[in-house]
Amino acid sequence: MERIREFELLKILLENTDGQHSITKSEILTLMQKAGFSLSDDTLSKYIKQFELYGYNVEVTMGRNASYRLTKRTFLKEEIKLIVDAINASNFIEKQTAIEFKEKLSHFISKYEVDELRRAVQSVTVAKTENKKILNNVERIQNAINRNKCISFDYLTYDENMKLVNKSDRTYTLSPFTAIWAYDRYYLYGYDTVEKNGKYKERCYRVDKLNNIRILQQDRVGYDQFESFNANKFVSRRIGMFTGEEEKITLKIEKNKFSLLVDQFGKYVQIVDTLDDNHLVVSFNAVSSEPFLGWLIGLSGVEVLAPQSVREKIKKLLEENAKKY
Repeated sequence: MERIREFELLKILLENTDGQHSITKSEILTLMQKAGFSLSDDTLSKYIKQFELYGYNVEVTMGRNASYRLTKRTFLKEEIKLIVDAINASNFIEKQTAIEFKEKLSHFISKYEVDELRRAVQSVTVAKTENKKILNNVERIQNAINRNKCISFDYLTYDENMKLVNKSDRTYTLSPFTAIWAYDRYYLYGYDTVEKNGKYKERCYRVDKLNNIRILQQDRVGYDQFESFNANKFVSRRIGMFTGEEEKITLKIEKNKFSLLVDQFGKYVQIVDTLDDNHLVVSFNAVSSEPFLGWLIGLSGVEVLAPQSVREKIKKLLEENAKKY
C-alpha cells in the first residue's frame, strides 16, 4: 500500500506539473483523496526526497501556499516529440498501434505539454501498414534469432481492393539474422535455407508484410556470409530493397548531380575520371533493378557507360514506356 501511495503522488506530479506549472499542497491532497489515499506533511516530504533518488527533481516553494513542480523527469518534451515524430513517420507501425504508443508516451510529460505536443505534431499516416501483427512479428523474429532457428511465413501483398492478402500459395523459409530500418520501413534480412553454388542467397522482406511466422527446428545457416555483412552498403546498393546480384556500374554524370549519388550510395561512389569542367566518370556497385534504373533515368544528365547489359536494360525500359505516351 505504501508503494502504491508513493506511485500515486509521483503520477500526480508527472501529470500536473512541469517547468512552467506548479501544483499546491492542497491540490495534491485533494487529488490523493480522490484516489483513496491520505497524506501527511512528513510523508509528503519523505516521498519528495525519494523521488530525487529515482532521478526526478522536485522544486518546492514553502509557506502558506506551498507548491510543487517537477523540473527534471525521465524524458524532456522535446525528446518525446522526436519519438512521436519517428512513430508518425514509420510506415511499418500500424495506425492503431501508433496511436496507442503515443498515448503511453504522453504519460511521461505533463498534461500541459501533451496539449502543446498534439497541436505541434501532424500525424502522417497515408502509407501506414494495415498489418496489426507487427509487434508480434518482431517478437517472433527476435525469438528465432535468439534460439538460432530458421523461420517460415506467408508473405502478403495488396490486392485490387487495397487489402493485404497472401502473395502466393508458397510458404517462405528464411535463416534470419537482423532487422534493418530503412526508408521509413522495417525489413528482415537473412538467407535462403538451401545452399546453391556454395552460397546462401541473400533475402530481404518487409516485416509488416510477414504473416503466420513459425519458428522451425532447423538451425540457422549463413554465419560465414553474415560476418562480412554491412547494413549501410546493403541498403545503399539496393534501392527499394530489391535483392539480386550486385554489379559494378560506371556512369558519366554532370558534376552538379554527383552529390545526389553520394546521398544515395555514400562514400562507396568512386570518381574514375574528370572528363571536363562539367562531367565526371564514376563507378559503384548496385543491383540493376527496375526501381534503380528508373531512379537513374529520373536524374537526367546521366549516362550509363558500363556494363553493356545495364545500358540495354535502360534502353528497353525507355522504349517500353515511350510506347505508352
